[in-house]
Amino acid sequence: MKRVAFLLVVVLVFAAALSASTVTYTDRVSFYAANPGVTIEGWDSLPNGTLITTLNGITYTTNDGTALVTNAFLSLSPPNTLGENVNGFFLATDTMTFGFPSPIKVFGISFNTFDTSTTGGYTATDNIGDVILSFYDPFPGQSTGQFVGFSSTVGFTTVTLAAPGGFSYTLDDLAYGGSTTVPEPGSLILLGSGVLGFAGLLRRKLSL
Repeated sequence: MKRVAFLLVVVLVFAAALSASTVTYTDRVSFYAANPGVTIEGWDSLPNGTLITTLNGITYTTNDGTALVTNAFLSLSPPNTLGENVNGFFLATDTMTFGFPSPIKVFGISFNTFDTSTTGGYTATDNIGDVILSFYDPFPGQSTGQFVGFSSTVGFTTVTLAAPGGFSYTLDDLAYGGSTTVPEPGSLILLGSGVLGFAGLLRRKLSL
């Protein structure tokens, strides 16, 4: 019984060391203030009608058609936004997934939409299980707009956008950054040594 308890403690210590925590931002102002070094892609340098499957190493995958650069809708940073080529915009049933070539820790994006709900009209789900809700954040001079933005202590490589609120949308100003690197062997050794030392102490206590 003592051995089982000892092993359980070790597992919990490792899990705590590796678990992610996130910060969710309720508007663009606070997001950019907290993350000034992010890269912003507004698709404004691309011609209207450009289809995107990969851009600057980032993959664009939608469940309906192909990602489309369009200037036909309200834009946060004129002239372009992002939709899909079947309808010109994303339907409420559409999802959009961005795949990054290396792990990032910061993500944000704006939705051109008629959804005026306070929060939860849109979601951003990353590959490590975080589900972030959007917040009502109108475009300048407008009464509509949503924003989703978050940072994580653990890097992630994909983010999938969905519209549980039931409103169609286009996207603008994809923001990302905080690239992560694989921990150096020395860091892993220090972490392992600390866990083993703590586990050894607990084992001695359990054997008393």
